[in-house]
Amino acid sequence: MKFAYKVGSTSAGVMICAIFWQPIAFAKSVAEIGQIAKSATVLIQGSDTGSGVFIRQDGSTYTILTARHVIDAPGAYEVVTNTGKRYPISPQTIQTLPGLDLALIKFNSSEKYSVATLGNSSSLQEGVTVYVTGFPGQGSTINALTYNFTEGQLTALSSKPQTGGYSLVYTNKTLPGMSGGPVFDQEARLVGIHGAADGQSQTLEKLNARVFMKTGFNLGIPINTFLAASGTKGPQGQIALATPNTPEGSSSANITLQSSPRKPASSATSVRPTAIASANIQDSGSSDYFLAAMNQYLQGELPSALSSANRAIQINPRFAAAYSLRGSIRYISQDYRGALADFSQAVQFNARLASAYLGRGLSQSALSNPQGAIADYTQAIEISPDSTAYYNRGVLQLNLGNQPTALTDLQKSADLALAEGSQSDYDRAMDALKIASKDCQQSIRTLCDR
Repeated sequence: MKFAYKVGSTSAGVMICAIFWQPIAFAKSVAEIGQIAKSATVLIQGSDTGSGVFIRQDGSTYTILTARHVIDAPGAYEVVTNTGKRYPISPQTIQTLPGLDLALIKFNSSEKYSVATLGNSSSLQEGVTVYVTGFPGQGSTINALTYNFTEGQLTALSSKPQTGGYSLVYTNKTLPGMSGGPVFDQEARLVGIHGAADGQSQTLEKLNARVFMKTGFNLGIPINTFLAASGTKGPQGQIALATPNTPEGSSSANITLQSSPRKPASSATSVRPTAIASANIQDSGSSDYFLAAMNQYLQGELPSALSSANRAIQINPRFAAAYSLRGSIRYISQDYRGALADFSQAVQFNARLASAYLGRGLSQSALSNPQGAIADYTQAIEISPDSTAYYNRGVLQLNLGNQPTALTDLQKSADLALAEGSQSDYDRAMDALKIASKDCQQSIRTLCDR
């Protein structure tokens, strides 16, 4: 318990010291956060698979917040709760927020479900731990939907959001199907909605200007962006727009949040993260340049991405994530020595940045230092056991002639991918296992170090 003191005085001038008890606020454990997150996270199933989070209860009416692109494709959808109950979604209950990749879904139920506590995303700082939850989609082999709870770091909170409202950047591992899932802080408060992942492929041998390696960073929309667009409770429990947060250059005075049927799939591009068209970042901070660099990188605009990453590092010379991103840009540009230097700087400033060790491993391998690459992959595994890291190390071990070690790593890669619900990673590991199990001279260097 914590002692608090209140000092006052009487008319006689005698000081009185009153003591009252105030409980100390202890940080929640990861297990506690996981339980809270799981009870508030839902699966959204239909034409697409996505995730969402309970944010409100009005009697028997529940409101779910998700990413708009999760329910943009035409077709029937339903919400699946953590208890396994299924609720069809009526198109009339879907509300979209203009200019944001966010949507609200309502349904009625007599069951009791946990509603997430909303946090303050503006109080977040780079480097804090955040948690992302959701349901990866099914595949041809992985036909059971698996709930994922992933831990990572917030690497940037930009004041210059991308189209759709995206301005949170974090390192959590995410998979297709987790879009619309919640982002929680260390007190299990909802601080964002996940919506975009770096899904580009990684390769070592066949490089060209249009081949990308995964940066390890993902994008979300801050909860304060939602709150700025959805002020107070209106008639019949509807949420009415107060001060909409719209893309730069648009005009939308007195916009109200409208219930509307799902739009055709093509309309999703209006709110998904896209290139920053005319954002002026001349006077922006390092996080703004970092977000611009990441976005330009994912669009294939490597010279612009390099320039933005350089500016982020100039503003903040200890910005580990910016060094890691610049390392990815240089690696793709086949500047392997420059990439190695950047990834090394990244892990110097943040020794827990697993994606930087993976990138440095790729660079070491490209510079014909397989033992250095194996050491980096091993370090990445120690920080965050991951299917890709085991795959990279397994393939490299096989190409060095260490078949038993390679088989162990590749099997572990397949097992983790299966547990995570990642069909593509599972297929890749199984393909490599088939080759590694054969007693022949066949090389899998074309599959190496992805």
